[in-house]
Amino acid sequence: MTNSLIELLNNALETCATVDDFENLLEKWHYNNRTKTVNGVFGMIDAHGGAAIFEVTSRYIGSPLLYERFNADDAFDENGNFLGYIVRTNDHQWGIYEGGVDREKRTNEILKELSLNDSLSYTSLMQDVARDVCGDIEKKYRDKDPSPIGSDVNNSKGNIYATSTYIDNFYTGFCISRYNTSSSIVVQGVEENGNPALTTMWVSLGEPSVGIFTPYFPASKQIPPYAWADEIPEHNNIVDESSASVLNSAIVKTGELSVYSNNILSYADIDGRKRYAMDKTINYEKVMELQQWILPLEDIIIKNTEDYLDCLRNNSPFINSEDLFSFSDYATTYAYKNYIGFKEVYSDYSDWNFKNSCSRVSQ
Repeated sequence: MTNSLIELLNNALETCATVDDFENLLEKWHYNNRTKTVNGVFGMIDAHGGAAIFEVTSRYIGSPLLYERFNADDAFDENGNFLGYIVRTNDHQWGIYEGGVDREKRTNEILKELSLNDSLSYTSLMQDVARDVCGDIEKKYRDKDPSPIGSDVNNSKGNIYATSTYIDNFYTGFCISRYNTSSSIVVQGVEENGNPALTTMWVSLGEPSVGIFTPYFPASKQIPPYAWADEIPEHNNIVDESSASVLNSAIVKTGELSVYSNNILSYADIDGRKRYAMDKTINYEKVMELQQWILPLEDIIIKNTEDYLDCLRNNSPFINSEDLFSFSDYATTYAYKNYIGFKEVYSDYSDWNFKNSCSRVSQ
């Protein structure tokens, strides 16, 4: 059976304006898709105050979809305190896969604390949730590595909770940003009845613990080359021959490969047997060192993006796809050039010099 979740998402983007529209699409999906199945978890927000997660599955090919809707407006804790968030993982109620339980618990712990302290925001989702490497958890919990390097793949269950290979590092499998997290996305929606064109997709093109979030605008209808091109020569055509990108490669080289001994090769043939090769234990001190450079840099990008969006909210005639792309392109280029400038002794970042028609009017 083919899982048609990408097709469903494309259909939703083309035809749905609200969360309710997406639910109506689920109700009718099987009428025109008799040979398809869907299984997945879908997060939906709209420009009218709607926010929900849908857990969806097909009982059999062509059957009406089974789904459960979880509304953020209905999220309260056991004491009746409004939380304003919902957490669902791979372990959704329609599936047989039981992965994600530990990380769901971890996410709930972090989000609850943020919510109760009135600190829940798109920036805290990027900097406190997505970057979590369990730094505040006792080391004895972090040391539980179910498949240390060199263990036999076929016998991995017998190695569960084995001590980490690297004494000074710790296992990140129960953390939000873990050894095989390849990227992170935080969608900053608009307030109720706000302009949907200002919806901002913040993306870290690499493991978020050592990556950097940069802004992208769906309404721009373009993606900056640093986010998709393999190479960007000074005077030649852009090279794009793989799934990598210039920004992702920088994060892998400068970030991931400095906090793991090997975060690329998953398996290797050792003595004629297939064995685990990926390092699943992180160098926490090195992560903190990198973040001292990355977080202030990211703060510069966030502040300038907020200023730009505020300007557009107050000057709506200046909202257009060309300017949105120009800003995103500048922010991504700025992130890359400063990210690769990581220094042991920290110095000032390059000046932010983006100018656009809206910012000139507001001055």
